[in-house]
Parts: sequence; C-alpha cells; structure tokens
Amino acid sequence: MKQRMTLTQKIVLRLESGRVQLFNRHFYRICKGKAFRQIITYENGLQQFVDLGSAVEIPKIYDQIKLVFDSEGKIVAVRTTEKASLVAKDNSVWQRSLISRYKPMSKELRAYHEQEALEYYNWIKREKMYCYQKYGKKKKQLQ
Repeated sequence: MKQRMTLTQKIVLRLESGRVQLFNRHFYRICKGKAFRQIITYENGLQQFVDLGSAVEIPKIYDQIKLVFDSEGKIVAVRTTEKASLVAKDNSVWQRSLISRYKPMSKELRAYHEQEALEYYNWIKREKMYCYQKYGKKKKQLQ
C-alpha cells in the first residue's frame, strides 16, 4: 500500500498561492502565509471569486480545511473528516516536490561514492573485456 504524505501546518504556511475550502463550505485564497475569505459571484454566466474582508492567519483555519486546490483549481489535498489529517492526493504537486528533499553530502562522503562508482565502472569494463576475449562475438545460427 502506498504511503501518502500528510500536509502539516508548516507546509500549508509555505504555500505561495492556491485556494482552500473549509468544512463549512467557505473558500479562502492562500497568498504567502495569509488567507483571504472569498465569495463566488456569477457574471455573464462565468464563475468569479471575489475577496471579502481582511486577511486571516492560516493557523486559525488549518483544522477546518477540507480541500486544498492548486493555482489551476485542481484538488491536491483532502481531509475526509474534521478529525482526520490533511492528506495529499496521488500524483499531486506534493508527491513530486516536497517528499523527496535533496540533502547535500559532505565532501568526504561524495568522494567515497565517486571512488566506489569509478571502481565499479572499471570492474565492469574488465569483465566485458574478459568475456569478449574468451567467448568472442557469436554469430546467430539459423535453424
């Protein structure tokens, strides 16, 4: 079973843009650690979001978040019940960017890995040469 990533409050605070929906069906626009309440209006048959009121801190609404949308409007995280954790969906932005973080190696460790790789490469070359000399190139036999 695939392990899913849990979106903590710190991760949601780092969002540059996006939108969240709460369990009470209110929408908030996320912008650099702040949340702005939005209402939906329809003009000429098109749905538009309009900001309403002042900014709210994300920690105040984090426990009530039901859905997290990316900037394109796709759902990237879901909370099934109010007491459950906020979980990233499969193949979402979080799976590609936030789970696997690059951790820099020390110079000594990097040199060790490079030396090991070089030794393995040279061993493979020697084995190929040996096999080529011993067995040569075999021609396909027709049956």
